Amino acid sequence: MARRTQAQDDGGPGRLVFSDLMSADTTRRIVRWEVLSGLPGDGPIPFHFHLGHPTPWAEGFVVRFSNHDGTKWVGNFQGGYLGHSDVVLWPGANAVAVIAGGYCYFIDAGNPASYSTLGSQCQVSDTSFDEQRQMFFVTDSYWIYAYDVRRRPIWKNGPGEDITKIVSCRGGVLTVEVEEETGGAKKTLRLSTQDGTTL
Repeated sequence: MARRTQAQDDGGPGRLVFSDLMSADTTRRIVRWEVLSGLPGDGPIPFHFHLGHPTPWAEGFVVRFSNHDGTKWVGNFQGGYLGHSDVVLWPGANAVAVIAGGYCYFIDAGNPASYSTLGSQCQVSDTSFDEQRQMFFVTDSYWIYAYDVRRRPIWKNGPGEDITKIVSCRGGVLTVEVEEETGGAKKTLRLSTQDGTTL
């Protein structure tokens, strides 16, 4: 039984480090996703996504994806113990980013077996696009990661303070909220989307 669904138009997020080229199989562009309460009891074998220590017998964050050509597949994502879960589509890159309990997976929509992660040391707290959806930003508590539409890492920056959220991204400026220490006073920082330098 589905807990949550989302139909997506031509502008959603996602992806990181796997291939320098976008998938040529654009007919398999993901157009809809559905979070399931558990692994289905029938149908094709789900894809199991993990951070290097596979536990395919364990249920994690389970998502069913529907492609533009009518095909469907299910992903079982190993999640962290803390952090939120979300699905972010990036049709322009033919990719999807899945956040499973803070763990981040970047998947080629044309080939779900091709994916990359930020590792267990990264607990993703927020994501955002630039205005043209040509860049995708990921934050954890200490780092900001930027990727281009070809799904390549552009820059990584640690502002030296705890990052609580992305406030906005417009006009070539990424604005994030930070605090000097947990529970401390919050302030905003402005960074260039091109190279991550503080403005």
